[in-house]
Amino acid sequence: MPPPEMATNGTGDEAVFDRSDLAFLPFPRSNMLMVIPLTSECRVIYNMENMIGRGHYGTVYKGHLEFNDKDQPREQVAIKMLNTMQVSTDFHREIGIMRTLSHPNIVKSKYWAEKSHCIIMDFALDIANGMKYLSDMGLIHRDLAARNILVDHNGDGDCVKISDFGLAQFANSDGYYYAKSKRDIPIRWYSPEAISTCRFSSYSDVWSYGVTLFEMFSRGEEPNLVPIQTSQEDFLNRLQSGERLNRPASCPDFIYDLMQLCWHATPRSRPSFATIVDIITKEVATKVTHPTDGHQSPTNQPADAE
Repeated sequence: MPPPEMATNGTGDEAVFDRSDLAFLPFPRSNMLMVIPLTSECRVIYNMENMIGRGHYGTVYKGHLEFNDKDQPREQVAIKMLNTMQVSTDFHREIGIMRTLSHPNIVKSKYWAEKSHCIIMDFALDIANGMKYLSDMGLIHRDLAARNILVDHNGDGDCVKISDFGLAQFANSDGYYYAKSKRDIPIRWYSPEAISTCRFSSYSDVWSYGVTLFEMFSRGEEPNLVPIQTSQEDFLNRLQSGERLNRPASCPDFIYDLMQLCWHATPRSRPSFATIVDIITKEVATKVTHPTDGHQSPTNQPADAE
């Protein structure tokens, strides 16, 4: 059931709030902010729509440097994201040159990061942690989608919370729930076995999690096959024949690999939510950042705040 003071429109497409001052906002479907922690004191923030230019070596975005010290104003910066690890040698040489320069008409390089870590990764981990809890409780959500993810702006930083339990059911002793009728269901988020046999499990929620990742990393695209399905029957037939959602343009390799694991045809061959938490946690943790007055060399895909 929906939490207190929250009502749904009956379709699960949106939430209607009874309190205007509620701290939760619907999960953003576009204009996702990218956040790269640089040190314990600051981070760089940018929107992928604010691209300044793109070249052979990378893409430059307009953003700002934000400090934990609220008395310190934001600084406008340019962020260079390298296209491939193969250009890191040239990047290291560029850093070496720029750290020797100091002039009001010359761009100053401030930080570089070996791994770009952004808020969308934190959101993906938050959702996986929430779903792991539900799975451990034996509860099948059955309607996991970006529309049912809320962003909480309270506390030290944003986090996301899973909502809309109108379709949720506890699993039987075998780990399944069998729906008695095919009511209006969001089939584009459903696994083939859920669509064809009305059999739900934590593993069908894992499939939906993969679709939710697609929504997040495509910045709100509808989860349609390409070319688009002509009917629900066509959609199911194509899933059963092995077709899957295409990789979003800006999606990291490991995230699309994770999506593919979530969309395995055999339910028990999909990763558990505990495994998904481990996969994302390890990726989020592999980040090293240095000020450009240091002497280390970048070895992985860097982000440069200039």
